[in-house]
Amino acid sequence: MVDNYLNVAITSIIIFVNFAEQTEFIRKIDVLEPFKSKISFFTGKWHNN
Repeated sequence: MVDNYLNVAITSIIIFVNFAEQTEFIRKIDVLEPFKSKISFFTGKWHNN
C-alpha cells in the first residue's frame, strides 16, 4: 500500500518536472523568436560550407 503511494508521488513529481522543463523551453523559444531568421541564416550558411 505504501509502495503504491510512493509510486504515484514519484510519477507526479516526474510529470511536474517534465512539464516545467517544457514550459521553460517554450518560453526560451518565444524569447528567441526575433533571432530565428538570423539563426536559420547562419546555420544554413554553415551547413552549405
